[in-house]
Amino acid sequence: MARPKKEGMDYFPHDTDAVGDDKVEAMMALYGNDGYAFYFILLERIYRSANGELDVSNFTIRTNLIKKLGISQEQFHPMLEAAFEIGMFDRKIYETRQCITSNGVKKRHSEVEKMRDKWRSKKDKDGENSSDSGENTGENGVISGDNESREEFSPEKSAQRKVKESKSSKNNKNIRTNSPDSESDDSDYSDDFKQFWLVYPRKTGKKVAYNKWLRLIKAKKDSMLLIQCAENYSAHCRINGTEERFMLHGSTFLDPKNERYTDFLEPPVQTAKAPINNNQTKDKFSQNKDLLLSRMQEGRHDRRGNNRIDVTDYYSLPTGTTE
Repeated sequence: MARPKKEGMDYFPHDTDAVGDDKVEAMMALYGNDGYAFYFILLERIYRSANGELDVSNFTIRTNLIKKLGISQEQFHPMLEAAFEIGMFDRKIYETRQCITSNGVKKRHSEVEKMRDKWRSKKDKDGENSSDSGENTGENGVISGDNESREEFSPEKSAQRKVKESKSSKNNKNIRTNSPDSESDDSDYSDDFKQFWLVYPRKTGKKVAYNKWLRLIKAKKDSMLLIQCAENYSAHCRINGTEERFMLHGSTFLDPKNERYTDFLEPPVQTAKAPINNNQTKDKFSQNKDLLLSRMQEGRHDRRGNNRIDVTDYYSLPTGTTE
């Protein structure tokens, strides 16, 4: 019996630094972790489809999808609109066919399908040759040999394996790559950028940040100004007690489109508080305490003499004094 034709993909590329992507950061800035989940759950559904598109024209299918996303009907369309605005998905395709996808997704999906068709064609040809020659066939007509040769070919698995091998090779060349400060050899970076990275408060995504740095330098931006902005931002985070997880990634800070570094052209201003003279405060307190005790004594004496007493005269402090 022939094996059913496989459609869609079991795997798709998901970088370990995906959270630092500009588009993902923008989506998370708007919707927090819901924005992250919204994007990648949709990608999972898109890649597993037969044609690299997620058809949401049917109300029932769309309702089920929204349930899987963990959001409400009211949240779905604003979040999808934001994804179009950011460039995560293609608005024209959605408006034309009510399908969610992007040109990049379609391209990767098409490449996998081409590899899969090529493998099927080769397998059919090899099967015909094997039947003619009778090789690798047992008494009961069962093909013998390694099980892996009969396993369903998965281009996405193959691509993922290549990525893993590539990353493993890089790790063998530089075992310090697990450190955020040494994502690659320091010789790969310019001296000016090294100085920038030394003062920048968040030490993640160094390589991506350097690519943005090079784009700014190519656009004739002053490297010393960028370093000064990094120092100002570092001081800003220190003064405000900003946790590292809430600090901007270096790639976001240097992004030529948003130019967030321009928000920190000037050093932060810290309001100085006048020092408090504790001795002086203590003296005033002692004086007021003595005055209050004295009036209380006078009050008790007048009550014994049956004289009429105005309590506010005895138990209030003079104007201009502090407790």
